[in-house]
Amino acid sequence: MNLNPHFLQYNLKIIFEELTPEGDLLPPWQRYPDIKRYSIGWRMGSGEDYIQAWYAWASQLDQVRLLAYFKKYTPIPFAWQDWAAAQLGFRDVSDDIFAGGGEFKGIRWLEEHGLANYAEFTKWYEDISDK
Repeated sequence: MNLNPHFLQYNLKIIFEELTPEGDLLPPWQRYPDIKRYSIGWRMGSGEDYIQAWYAWASQLDQVRLLAYFKKYTPIPFAWQDWAAAQLGFRDVSDDIFAGGGEFKGIRWLEEHGLANYAEFTKWYEDISDK
């Protein structure tokens, strides 16, 4: 995380402005549904600002609380399931996607916890891989 005081202050400003009444930040796919998962929009502009603030906000949550958070915001779109798995400690899914396939262990873990369907995810992955 960037420890620049101006960056931290900016993140806090966004968090304060974006908090839901329940004290959450919406998942990125809900806050900016028009920005596709791998779009440059998450690396510049309002998408980047939001996702950086989301990371700062979520850094206070342990795996149990993050799991409960993601359960509140299901369904997690297929394109975001690797990202959700990474937030929960399973970075293998993104690696598998960019390597052209794999075991997707993080998706299996998400499925065990009611956040994904492994068969549906792998079908989605095969469909997008064929394009």
